[in-house]
Amino acid sequence: MSSFTTEADALAAYEQWLPSQPLSTHTRRTYLTQVNHFCTYLSTLRWEYGHPLREPHARDSGEAGGPPIAGSPYIGTC
Repeated sequence: MSSFTTEADALAAYEQWLPSQPLSTHTRRTYLTQVNHFCTYLSTLRWEYGHPLREPHARDSGEAGGPPIAGSPYIGTC
């Protein structure tokens, strides 16, 4: 897994990777818009337990200061 130091780095890497995926132009545009919104969201939060893009413990534990993900019905469905 790659690590990024800023949300802009993460978005730029995703934007470079996305065209290699077998998706329609509309789907790529939609995904890029959603990832851009998520990166904006990440950049506005105050991280109590570390920033998830900068600190592996925060990224891997799900305890980055946002809502807990442990009970999420989406864990393991990707």
